[in-house]
Amino acid sequence: MLYKGYEIRDYQPDFKDQVIDLAKIIWGEDRNKNKAYFEWKFERNPYFKEMIGTIGLYKGKAIAFNGLTVLKWYIDNRKNIFYTIGSTGACTQVNHQRKGLHTAMVEYLMKKYGTSRFKLITSFSSNPASAAWALKTGWKIFATRKYLRRYDYWQMGKRKILTRVKVRSNELKKVLGKYDSIEVTQNVKPIAMANLIEKIPIHDNTISLCRDLEFMKWRFLNPSINYLFYYIWDNDKKINGYIVVKYYSKTGAGKIVDYAYLDIQYFKKILALLISQKHFTFLFILDVNLDEDLSKALQGFGFHQRDLIAKFIARKKINKELCYLLKPLKDKNQVDYWYINNLDVRKSENWKFTEICSEDV
Repeated sequence: MLYKGYEIRDYQPDFKDQVIDLAKIIWGEDRNKNKAYFEWKFERNPYFKEMIGTIGLYKGKAIAFNGLTVLKWYIDNRKNIFYTIGSTGACTQVNHQRKGLHTAMVEYLMKKYGTSRFKLITSFSSNPASAAWALKTGWKIFATRKYLRRYDYWQMGKRKILTRVKVRSNELKKVLGKYDSIEVTQNVKPIAMANLIEKIPIHDNTISLCRDLEFMKWRFLNPSINYLFYYIWDNDKKINGYIVVKYYSKTGAGKIVDYAYLDIQYFKKILALLISQKHFTFLFILDVNLDEDLSKALQGFGFHQRDLIAKFIARKKINKELCYLLKPLKDKNQVDYWYINNLDVRKSENWKFTEICSEDV
């Protein structure tokens, strides 16, 4: 496809090195880390055999890229499934920005996958600027990324003092180990986690992220992120619940990015442990359509929506209205395409997911 002197085409492995160099714009200067991240994110996605994405070429050189991740979703039961493609890792060389190239690349995707098994194209980490563009081109915001937060003021003060006197701490190593029936580790246990999720009923009239064994084997091997896994085991060496925390080494903060449990009491036991052991300076968790019992449990542990302290700590807005965006891959003028199994995908109350559906976690 030609567009204003550019060629838009499917990504091909021949352009891998060029794309990895280009991605420094969004991923940083460390090429080895970027290569590892690229290979994990795009080449090893469990639901598509070959990497999918688009590139923009100018005089034969890749100057724009939009990688796509495939996610699998359930509706009501595990037999009723559909797939989405997530627009992620989009970047354009500075000299070629603001020329409508990204919009043209998305239109290319729409034409290519309009009759495919994919129902929607999503963007789960959009900032205000990209969201403004998206709204003009047919996307819809179906949720904003709000958080519940809990602060450990003592740990925050302690960490600040240690930083001032240049004392390096090893908080991560200190928290690892066994605490009666709870194990804290950096190792993902995909089989145990997938087996647990299989036992948990799916909500009626709800779209839920598929966390099957294929997904679990892939998702938490992200080489750019430190995860802590909290498992609560029973006597038969099976887990009754787990919490996955993304650990921010610079601040000592933790984001709860995934969780599952047979009973809310197991979630409470894990949460009580990591709070009593002061594992994090502050914790936060996505607050989009949370179960009522989970919301009450979090509030009981001191989680709240006030974010003034978080903004002060980071000296910027932690939650600058990041958005969950989507649009059908079919003709945008057809209202029916916004419905899957009679569920309106534009309404956040029809979705149930944890933050591991996001591209930046």
